[in-house]
Amino acid sequence: MQAGSIRGDVHLHGSAQVVPVPRQLPPAPFVCVGRARELDLLTGMMDEAVRDGAAVVVSALAGSGGIGKTWLALYWAHRNLAQFPDGQLFVDLRGRDATGQPLSLNAAVRGFLDAFGIAADRVPVDVGAQLGMYRSLVAGRRMLILLDNARDTAQAAPLLPGSPTCVVMVTSRDRLAGLVRNHGARSITVDVLPDADARELLGALIGARRVAEEAEAADDLIACCAGLPLALSLVASRATAHPTFPLAVLVDELVDATTRLSALDDGEGATSLSAVLSWSYEALSAEEAMVFRGLGLAGGTDISLAAVASLADLPQHRAAGVLRALERVSLVHKHMPGRYRMHDLVALYAEELALQDESRHLAQRRLVDFYLHTASCGDRLLDPDNQEVALRPPAPGCVPLEFASQNEAVEWFDVEHQNILAAQQVADREVVWQLAWALHAYHWWRGHLHDDLMAWRAAAVAVQGTAELRPRLLVHQMSGFAYARLMRHDEAQWQLGRALVVADELGDPHKQAEVNHASAHAAGLRGDVDQALRHAKEALRFYREAGASLREGWALILVGSFAGKLDDHALAWSSAEKALVVFQEHEYAPGKAAAFNALGMLAGAAEDHGCAMAYHESALTIRRELGNSYAEADTLAQLGETYTALRRTARARSCWGAALALYRAQSRNADVERAMRRLDLLADL
Repeated sequence: MQAGSIRGDVHLHGSAQVVPVPRQLPPAPFVCVGRARELDLLTGMMDEAVRDGAAVVVSALAGSGGIGKTWLALYWAHRNLAQFPDGQLFVDLRGRDATGQPLSLNAAVRGFLDAFGIAADRVPVDVGAQLGMYRSLVAGRRMLILLDNARDTAQAAPLLPGSPTCVVMVTSRDRLAGLVRNHGARSITVDVLPDADARELLGALIGARRVAEEAEAADDLIACCAGLPLALSLVASRATAHPTFPLAVLVDELVDATTRLSALDDGEGATSLSAVLSWSYEALSAEEAMVFRGLGLAGGTDISLAAVASLADLPQHRAAGVLRALERVSLVHKHMPGRYRMHDLVALYAEELALQDESRHLAQRRLVDFYLHTASCGDRLLDPDNQEVALRPPAPGCVPLEFASQNEAVEWFDVEHQNILAAQQVADREVVWQLAWALHAYHWWRGHLHDDLMAWRAAAVAVQGTAELRPRLLVHQMSGFAYARLMRHDEAQWQLGRALVVADELGDPHKQAEVNHASAHAAGLRGDVDQALRHAKEALRFYREAGASLREGWALILVGSFAGKLDDHALAWSSAEKALVVFQEHEYAPGKAAAFNALGMLAGAAEDHGCAMAYHESALTIRRELGNSYAEADTLAQLGETYTALRRTARARSCWGAALALYRAQSRNADVERAMRRLDLLADL
């Protein structure tokens, strides 16, 4: 950065005039917690430009309302005053202001000229000439120019000086891409505070001792504010106004999401959180405002471009354009390609607006239908011969996705899982149980047992009182299966008992087969092998009657498994081998893995451990390729047993260790304990 004249004489209208050094910066914030990364970036940008002899340095600080952009800018500026001996200019451009009227260019540049002591009769009438005078005044001077709260690039760009001796800092809710593209600005996105920094800020505002003494309540306050500095400052103002009140009182006001925004209103309208957010909202176009309100209905962790397009009834390219506009003003954030999220408190504000919108029900139906029909497409790939469920057609404007492979479907479920569960919470009654069904195969593949039970419990509430037998049958059957896999045997037996009654009432052999299939699993898990084999044989009989050959393969697996446990080895081997033939004929990989696994267990029971190892390794390869981590864990455990029998201790430890990691991830506590016991025994070998 070139040295400039501190004296700053300029020649105006033929006469010399001594120009004062402007000091327009507002006071420094008394506290600025965290932001070390951003502060270092700002300093590094200035140092780099000085070193390279670059043109005017422009730093663009972008972020949502209340995120602390102005705090950060002022804190950095006051820490670096020595770098700007020729003065500092500051203007609030009011880009997102309660009045809705940004500061005019004329008013902004006149404020700068006034700061230089330019008499009114010397100021040109034309705003272009005023800008020329302003640039002449700052030319060659080492100055900081802070343009706060710019609406967009168009508002900020005319106020950029031409002198490389100046540093310009612009804060905005807009991303200011034009400044980056056309003026070489360095962009810094200001995000929410991490919990540790939020705790430090709260301590600075209300006293570290109070935070330490009421640590649990303080943590709850921090969680409610979700790292937003403005929200933390509003909470702090409430806390300091009542220093004798426990912080838990504030927590009680904030913990209810439906009233949180009103609880963060400090009575000064211009600084309440809702008011700050409203300034951004009111500047949106009608289409942008519609999408913003719709995002308040989403309820999940984030949302994809495809889901937004269905939610808003827009083609994807138009939805992408709207999301770019919302991101530009920091109302949404693209945190990974094609996926968007909102700050928790921004989402609450969007939801409040959505609840006043008469079109919200149609938008919500389109979003729910997007998840329902896309999940159902994935479910058919994961379990192609499962029971058919008739879905309502997608709402007009909803465009579900389709998948080309099982892996593609599993990847989508992995990303969207929590969003589908959130959609189930707001779905119509008929759709609640359908969403549970669409998730079931994925839950089995990934071992999400507790989520599966939660989904079916919601489905049970939804079908209460319905006269339709098929939804009731499915909910009883799948609830029983979900309870059984969590070893809640009494609830499982009750649900499956009800399912058997309804299935007999329907008289559909395929339904009767499915209920007996689930009942066989449940009986096996509770240790009643005789009952399990009876149900497995009934399932096999009904599948054959229904002509469901692929499902027949699964029933053969069950018959073989339980027959082996009852020492009927001939029936066990023949059933498992027939199952493998069925699945090979259908080229159905999950079934082949299950058949190999069953044959491996039978070989192990016969102490043919070499053969057992080969079968289990084949099953493991398939299950890993499919991403079926739940079944993979069990196969690893069986391989651990096999390698132990073969005295290959290191390999056994490796298998049990991998199984333990999966069991823990799947919250399978009994299996975790079993794996740990095996590892303890292997440690002594």
